[in-house]
Amino acid sequence: MSQFKKRTWLYYGVAALGSVVYGFLTLTAPRSASTQQNFELSAMQILLLQITIMIPYVISWFSGVSGVLALEKCAQVLWDNGHKKGFHYLSLGVAIVALGYLFASLISGFKPYFPPDWGIAQTILNNYIYVLLAFFSSLCFFVGSRHLVAVRQDSTAEKDDIVMSVIITFLLAALYVPLVFTNDHRQVAASITSMATYYLADPLIVLTIILPLIASWILGLLAIFRLNRFLLPITADTQRHGTRMFTNGLGIVLFASIFLQILVSIGTDRLLGSGVVLVLVLVFLFIGLQVVGFLSIFFGARTMSKAVEKHYNDTAVIAKRPKKSVASQF
Repeated sequence: MSQFKKRTWLYYGVAALGSVVYGFLTLTAPRSASTQQNFELSAMQILLLQITIMIPYVISWFSGVSGVLALEKCAQVLWDNGHKKGFHYLSLGVAIVALGYLFASLISGFKPYFPPDWGIAQTILNNYIYVLLAFFSSLCFFVGSRHLVAVRQDSTAEKDDIVMSVIITFLLAALYVPLVFTNDHRQVAASITSMATYYLADPLIVLTIILPLIASWILGLLAIFRLNRFLLPITADTQRHGTRMFTNGLGIVLFASIFLQILVSIGTDRLLGSGVVLVLVLVFLFIGLQVVGFLSIFFGARTMSKAVEKHYNDTAVIAKRPKKSVASQF
């Protein structure tokens, strides 16, 4: 069995096992009276709601694994070592996001089985997991983009990309930071039945949550701008559609991560105060962004790998053709 097939079995095995465990934890978790009271739903309605949310989550994890394997396949068919490394880093970034969200969901799934104090530790741990996912996935995207476009880099265009990344991040931070600090329950829960958002002092929120997230947004945006600017123009027509889907998918995955942090910063109490319907719409929007992003990466990378493989095969056939001498033509 090849290394790629072993990785395929491993990644899909992890996604399948995680999905089964998550489903078991979700469906067998003790029902809390506070949850029914907050959502104003019966026990059966909450169960149906959990299943409705669980299924798209599972789809998103398998879509993410498919995207990782498609990028690994694309790296396999490339001859250039720099491009191989680039796609390996991009696949690692997608793997961090997909499997990281799975891990965070499993931690949340264990919450009902532990004493209330576990809820505080779980909240802090999940917040840091999401921050680490955002930072290291964006770092991988950034390093991967450097490997893919290093030889075609233009200093003026690079400066434009940096400026645009900083401007967009500044606008996002102008929305995100006020949401964090206008959240009255970011450190202390509103009641014994609810949870605070961070359970951290403000200096720790700034140093360990906000600043790493801002850095991750700059890195991620810069990677996507660089890939769009340098990868699309030098791609053959047969690969261009796949390349566009691939870069769009990376952008959607990055936006989903930013969207999640904005939801977290609002806080549970403010979200519930806006109504259960809006909360559900926002949750499904986040999951939908993940699925669309991962599937775009999968189909884009698969299209690119097929086009590159065909190009190399055609090149090999031409190279093997015997060359006719001038004399033999007469």
